[in-house]
Amino acid sequence: MSFIQLSRNRIVQRLRGKEEELGRIELDTNSQTYVLWLRDTFGVATTAGALIRADEYPSLDDAKAKVLQARSVFIWHCIWMRGIIKREAERELDERWEEFVASAEAAPTKASMKDRIRAAIDRLPADKIQELFEKLSTAALTQALKEIIDNLFSE
Repeated sequence: MSFIQLSRNRIVQRLRGKEEELGRIELDTNSQTYVLWLRDTFGVATTAGALIRADEYPSLDDAKAKVLQARSVFIWHCIWMRGIIKREAERELDERWEEFVASAEAAPTKASMKDRIRAAIDRLPADKIQELFEKLSTAALTQALKEIIDNLFSE
């Protein structure tokens, strides 16, 4: 199970001992507001790793009290979960490529299959992503990803 927490001025997302920065709160000296900066882990909006300006708060106390409930934090965490699922699906494809190709009538290239997998995962609703994400590092996730990949091979 993943979770998000505020640690000083950093927003951290964790999954099974692995920690990544989701964002941070910093004072904008020009506007004298506290700004939530979100980390673009997977390069969705800019270059991977860049910080994106999000919500503003009049004080640090206000920011700390409200930031974990911000829609932008929820959305960015969902994007992170989707990115992790894509990475796991690609790993599954790499590990079992020969098995998938052997059962396919016409074998596509691995690169085109990775593109199709990413697109299929992008089409999944948020609740399905959450469900898959909660199965990370389990046989249930492996089976779910195998079914997605098998379906793509049979299209």
